[in-house]
Amino acid sequence: MAFKELVLVLGKRLNRDQLTDEGMSRVTALVNYVSTHDCSRTIVAFCGGVTHNQSVSEASAMHAAFVSLMADTQPGRVGAVLLEEKSTNTVENIEQLSRVLIESQLIARGGHIPVRLLSNDYHLRRLVEIQKYLDAQGLLRLLKMRCESQGVCISLSYDINDHIAVPYPHKTRQGQMFLALDELTTYRVYLEGIKSQVFSKPEWSIREKPLSIAKAALQQLRLYSTHPYDQELQTAIQVLNEIVDATTPGCGHDVLVKYLSTFDRQLKRLNAYLDPESEICGQITT
Repeated sequence: MAFKELVLVLGKRLNRDQLTDEGMSRVTALVNYVSTHDCSRTIVAFCGGVTHNQSVSEASAMHAAFVSLMADTQPGRVGAVLLEEKSTNTVENIEQLSRVLIESQLIARGGHIPVRLLSNDYHLRRLVEIQKYLDAQGLLRLLKMRCESQGVCISLSYDINDHIAVPYPHKTRQGQMFLALDELTTYRVYLEGIKSQVFSKPEWSIREKPLSIAKAALQQLRLYSTHPYDQELQTAIQVLNEIVDATTPGCGHDVLVKYLSTFDRQLKRLNAYLDPESEICGQITT
């Protein structure tokens, strides 16, 4: 069978081996897509391995929920299903998916297939944003390169409207703070690129957009963290802001490496603290 499309469902961390609201929203969106499109020649690939404190892979949990919902709604069938169960983050989702796709032999060497991503809207915006402003660090570019190196050509739009962007389910203050924090990912990726010296353009021109995004995100975090009990959070936000201000072009490689390490550590701590679906939500770890 000649497949006409690959729908790539990006993984979402489980909580106590169960899909969270965000993970389930991705599965529900997939069921809706399959119910309204002819997917008889579509490959659906679920991504996500077994992460810390879990015993079930993200891919298998999403697939099981998908099968259950499909049985209830009785939509049209899917051409083929792939499970990528070794990755633990989005970077690995992309790296491992290319391997699984090639090994499946569903696409012949020299073949071509369009790819449609499925994830929550903020997640897809970040992937596209990084690809647009930090091309050398982009994961969409990486997926294309990995597949092409194995003789499979994929086409993947950098327009979020060409993908399946699922609304983020948490509309609370906590959810909005989590989304603001996630926007700082672009600046972290920028710092990683500078550290690895992957950019060909002048550093000041590369930094301009990530800097603007980071400053806007930090301002949003300040606006949301105004309660007296947010003091520890406010301190962490101030640390992030100081790092953004300090990592100017020409600050020096050793200084940048030091700041990148701290910036990454702070983002991980605050991600766990602010994510409404985290097992340690509300606890800033040391």
